[in-house]
Amino acid sequence: ENETIRDRIEKILNKVKTFTNRKRQELHQSIDSGYDLSQVNDLILTLTERKCDQQIIRSLEKKQEDILQDLLNLKNETTKTIENLD
Repeated sequence: ENETIRDRIEKILNKVKTFTNRKRQELHQSIDSGYDLSQVNDLILTLTERKCDQQIIRSLEKKQEDILQDLLNLKNETTKTIENLD
């Protein structure tokens, strides 16, 4: 009976470990490349070279900064949650 309980505990813990590893990997993949964020700087530079209105460019840069901050906050929150589960 104790062995059955222990097996059940280990099974639950293994599921949580698998979950945390998968979420950690998904988080890194999505932030690194999943949303083509690396292209934003190049596209803003293209607008700058084409003499686009500076207010528009600044607005886009501000949106980019806000989004990057949101992603960083999400990453930090997720990392803390995963660490607590580990």
